[in-house]
Amino acid sequence: MSLVVKTVFAAVFAVAVMGYLRLKPANHLAPLSDISPEYRGYPSGEWRRNKAGLWMYSETFDAKATGSDGQSPPRAHLLFIHGYAQHAGMFADLVDDLTAAGITVTVMDLQGHGWSEGDRNYVRDFNDHVQDVLDQITLINRAKAESTPLFIMGHSMGGLIAVNIGLRKPKAVKGMVLSAPAMAIDPEINTTTTRTMALFFSTHLPHMPIAGPKIQGAYSDPARVAAAIADKRSCLGQCWTPARTAAEILGNIDDVRAVLPRLKVPFIVLQGTKDVFATPNGADYLYAHAGSTDKTIKVYEGFRHELIHEPDGGKVVTDIINWITDRS
Repeated sequence: MSLVVKTVFAAVFAVAVMGYLRLKPANHLAPLSDISPEYRGYPSGEWRRNKAGLWMYSETFDAKATGSDGQSPPRAHLLFIHGYAQHAGMFADLVDDLTAAGITVTVMDLQGHGWSEGDRNYVRDFNDHVQDVLDQITLINRAKAESTPLFIMGHSMGGLIAVNIGLRKPKAVKGMVLSAPAMAIDPEINTTTTRTMALFFSTHLPHMPIAGPKIQGAYSDPARVAAAIADKRSCLGQCWTPARTAAEILGNIDDVRAVLPRLKVPFIVLQGTKDVFATPNGADYLYAHAGSTDKTIKVYEGFRHELIHEPDGGKVVTDIINWITDRS
């Protein structure tokens, strides 16, 4: 073996080991004192073990009374799924807006995210996320009134998970709100080199980091960028993406796009024109190829990836509430 080959091999091995050590130890729950102030709005929650034995966090927030008698039932129940490297607590303001509009909201942290157990940002099999969400839907349907319609909202990777739910269990939800869904990835990230590395190392060195942390361009407000980076429950701008994670997400996008004509569940897709993570052509492709007869697309000029947290994000929240209440 030549010196050059040995050197390259040693370098790759060293990076892989460092990536493994960087990601692997996070398979635990941090003490409450480690949680950022923004996340302390979710102090109690509900806990269950998933099929892999990991502790999963979720919490339900009841709708505010909407009738003059103060006893009106919720208009709808919404299950919210956050995006990659995020956690449910980052969307506490959305929960407040939805419950004020008479919508009960359940949030959950995906495995490897937020409070839930699992290697940080590591996706062993994308179906694991889908199954965890399906199990959460089952629990919600057991607990809620049969007359209350259940919707699912997914942001970014959460939107991709929601589309998977709609394809596999179309009767599980009344409709889907897809916020900047990961149906197409920034071509600067989704390169031939990245795909090749992801596919190769996902089998041989699945924890090897192949894509650096990226957050610039997610928000228009620099203060929100700084807050996300400082958030100890978020990996935005902090953690590298492991090879297996990249391979699973990219592979699932390809799989879903190939069968979109089978998607019949009503949905609204929300997309910003300046989104550099889940690019606008993904939302366009979803809208054009999905088989749903009740489908809506809303495009927000100048908005970045984190739609509801853009300076004029209130209009997005209003569109979400109106779409749900019109179907409840």
